[in-house]
Amino acid sequence: MLVKVDVQFVFIHTITPPPLHLVLNYRRTSSIVGTNNVWMVSDRRFFFEKVFTNRLTLPWTEVEFEIEGKYAYPRNLRNNFWFSSLVRFSFLSRFMQSHNRATVHIESDVVIAEDFPIALFSKIDTPFAFPIVSDKRGIASTLFVRDKESADFLWNHCKDAVLKNPLASDMEILFDMWRRYPELVTRLPIAPYHLYKECREEKKKSPFSGYFDGHDFGVFIGGTNPWNKRGVSEIKSRMDGSHLNFDINTIIYDKKRKFISIQNFESGETHSLYSLHFTNKNPIFFTTNLLPAVLRIWLLLYARINKTFHPFVLVLMIFKSLRRRIINSEKQKET
Repeated sequence: MLVKVDVQFVFIHTITPPPLHLVLNYRRTSSIVGTNNVWMVSDRRFFFEKVFTNRLTLPWTEVEFEIEGKYAYPRNLRNNFWFSSLVRFSFLSRFMQSHNRATVHIESDVVIAEDFPIALFSKIDTPFAFPIVSDKRGIASTLFVRDKESADFLWNHCKDAVLKNPLASDMEILFDMWRRYPELVTRLPIAPYHLYKECREEKKKSPFSGYFDGHDFGVFIGGTNPWNKRGVSEIKSRMDGSHLNFDINTIIYDKKRKFISIQNFESGETHSLYSLHFTNKNPIFFTTNLLPAVLRIWLLLYARINKTFHPFVLVLMIFKSLRRRIINSEKQKET
């Protein structure tokens, strides 16, 4: 199912070479929205870069190094994870200076449905659109940016936020921008209102008939990131502070859509999920042709258990830990 509209999609990855799930996700997204509409932006060249048809390499700027120096999160935590999550907004701004089109940035571990409403994003009249997932966090799992001026505004807001609070995360910064400038942000709906813990959300009519997973459904179905717990991924997990409350019986595999939908058993209605945020990062969730079968089997089997174990992740974690110890030991000898 190929849809051609004037909206470009952008993946952004820095500090390390792109992981396998991102390579697969780039190819899958290209098959849905068209190869010419999908970009890969990185900060370095790598030997397999030709797998990305449209790619742009941007070296770091002095400003990015300066902000990194002021950021208070440890750089050795998961390859400087927290700053890489933040600095992508700078790379997005720099990319859009030369590719000034309406842009949807999806995170590397977000898969979109074949009926993702691409055309509706071109009709959003605010500079930004993204989900709000709790009382403290927005999320860039699906982030719409209208033009280069908007992208520049976002990065400037990030820089100011870090100068005021060196521990401000990208999610907190997005939430703060929505709270300060609500007229600039369209909230992407994350679930039907009957799944909210409290009916405190204003029921404005959304231009979308379906929903965008901030993180709740992908984490609940696919499990948590195994890098956080020595290779163990916890399935049916719930995110701290989430607005939503649902169980496994709410989630169904939709044969017509070949994707996950939400079932309301009281009304009999079925609601489309347009995206799933698989923070598990298991490559099987990002395949182009196998995903429908994977989702069906996963819901029948794995989503009924509590945990899965990823031995390859554990081996890599041990290897990286030993490597850091050797490097630190050599540095101590030199001093």
